[in-house]
Amino acid sequence: GYYDGGRGGGVIWVQADKSVRVDGTLGADGRRGMDLSGGGSGGSIWVDCRDFSGGSDALLTASGGIAGSHGGSGGGGRIAIWYGMRDVDRDMIMADPDNPAVRKRLEQARATVAAPP
Repeated sequence: GYYDGGRGGGVIWVQADKSVRVDGTLGADGRRGMDLSGGGSGGSIWVDCRDFSGGSDALLTASGGIAGSHGGSGGGGRIAIWYGMRDVDRDMIMADPDNPAVRKRLEQARATVAAPP
C-alpha cells in the first residue's frame, strides 16, 4: 500500500578457506519505498578469505533504497572484505577494533575496519 516502507538489503556473508573471486554483482541494496514511505536501509556484505579478486565487471553494493514521494531514503549499508588475515588478527579486531596495536596490525595486513561513531 501507500505506507509500505522499502525492504532492507539483508546480509551476504561469504567465508572461504581459500580464494573468492567476484565476476558479477553482489548486491545488498535496500528497496524503494512506496508513495508515502521511506526507502529500506542498505544491507551488509562480509567476505572473509585468504585471497580476494574480481573481474572487470565485479561490483559490490549496499546502497539505501530511494524514498517514495513523501519519505526519506534508506541509509547506506556496510561492506567489509577481509583477506590474507590470520585467525589471531581476526580475534584481536573483534575484541577491540579501536586499540592502537590492532590498528597497526591492520595497516600491516592491508585491512580496514570501519566502526560507527
